[in-house]
Amino acid sequence: MINKFFNLFKNNQIYLNYNQKRYDFILNLLKTKKKISVIFLVNHISQWKYQSLFEIFVNNEKYDVSVIFVPDENYNTNYNDEYLFNKNEFEKKK
Repeated sequence: MINKFFNLFKNNQIYLNYNQKRYDFILNLLKTKKKISVIFLVNHISQWKYQSLFEIFVNNEKYDVSVIFVPDENYNTNYNDEYLFNKNEFEKKK
């Protein structure tokens, strides 16, 4: 019942207007902030495709940038070696 109502509402102009206003509100909040926090989450060095974007954020004083390495124990059977390898690679990239 609720899903049916939500699906009707989702395709409605009211919903689109609500989302646009919410988007504008968030955008205005971000524009007025002195510092914006940006976090990159990654679990393997082979998935890191954002070095150039990361450097752009780091070079701009308006952004406080962090990279969080989230190890994936399902990626390889030798979890500890894989973790150390990825950690070292990310430290090389700073």
